[in-house]
Amino acid sequence: MAIKGKRKSQKKARSTAAARPRPVGGARPVAPRGKRVPFYRTFQGQLTTIVIALVLVGVAMWFFSDRSSDSKRLAERQDALAAYTSEVRGHLQDTNQAIREMAGAPFNTNDESQLEGLEELSKSWVDSFQAAGALAAALTGPDSLQPATRVLVQSFQAYTSAARTYALVPKAEGSLRQDLLDRAGETRAAANELVAAALQILDQERSEADMDGSGIAAPSTLPPVVPTPVATEEDAAKGNKKKGEKGDG
Repeated sequence: MAIKGKRKSQKKARSTAAARPRPVGGARPVAPRGKRVPFYRTFQGQLTTIVIALVLVGVAMWFFSDRSSDSKRLAERQDALAAYTSEVRGHLQDTNQAIREMAGAPFNTNDESQLEGLEELSKSWVDSFQAAGALAAALTGPDSLQPATRVLVQSFQAYTSAARTYALVPKAEGSLRQDLLDRAGETRAAANELVAAALQILDQERSEADMDGSGIAAPSTLPPVVPTPVATEEDAAKGNKKKGEKGDG
């Protein structure tokens, strides 16, 4: 018998069609990306811009309105201070004569004729100070000047007290006369200090309101009016003698 050999493996020949490369598909279409819109062009950006602008306008209006109100308040305060200063100046001018005469009052008992005239002079002094004190008590002005008003009223009361003390001198005897003169002088000096304190308060308020000082002279700076002593027969004789000597010359 014939021996069958192994069958040769038969490979199928690859078809030429399978060896061909597959066709490459076209590129997939990609959706185009939109351009980025700036924030200020968006609705939200425009709304934010409008809000910020309105806020800035409101702040500017408030600032200028506040400045205008401050200027108005300052002008009103300056007017009130000017009116108050004018009234104070008038009251002090009305009493200047009495203050100057009192400053010229004798400070010792050497001249009897001057002491005798104190009682009559003091009456006019008291009337002047009492009238000024009543008017000063009715002063109207800013609340910050109420202390100045009270001090000014107290000063006129002190002047009145000093004038009444001077009136007692002619009726007193011995060392009491000198004591009364000393007491009257001390009271008058205290009154001068009170007026100076009131003027200091006024000038401070004027300075804070961007104003110059009041320019009111303090009573202590006023020149005293010294009364002319009463002429006696002895003085007249001395005067005639001097005239005769000049004539002989």
